[in-house]
Amino acid sequence: TEVRHTFAGRSILPDVSFQLIDKVGLKPDGTASNVVSIPPDIDVEVISPDQSVPKTHTKLLFSIVHGCTLGVMVHPENRTIDVYRPNRPPERLADDGAIDFAPVLPGLVIPVAEVFSWMRVRRRPGTGPA
Repeated sequence: TEVRHTFAGRSILPDVSFQLIDKVGLKPDGTASNVVSIPPDIDVEVISPDQSVPKTHTKLLFSIVHGCTLGVMVHPENRTIDVYRPNRPPERLADDGAIDFAPVLPGLVIPVAEVFSWMRVRRRPGTGPA
């Protein structure tokens, strides 16, 4: 999460980014570099209450125009997800939709409702009110 990607004269810091293994730069010790000079393959942004949707939209379009294959904007307040792909307008998915991660991760399809279920607070048994 939050790996800085610097490309096309600008840096972005997605909430979550995914890079295919053959594009991951390595340090001499074999660990992943925290300096990335290409766009992510998948760029995920989760809109927080104080975050600008238009600014985030522009950020995702910048990634897509410069080589990102899939952009995802999660709107927790209205339980929708916008999916960005090259040469297509963003697609809004409602609770009954699903994100198809192809061609980056073929076969991975995650229902929107499942994404929002991950955002619920869960307490371990015996740690307080449910």
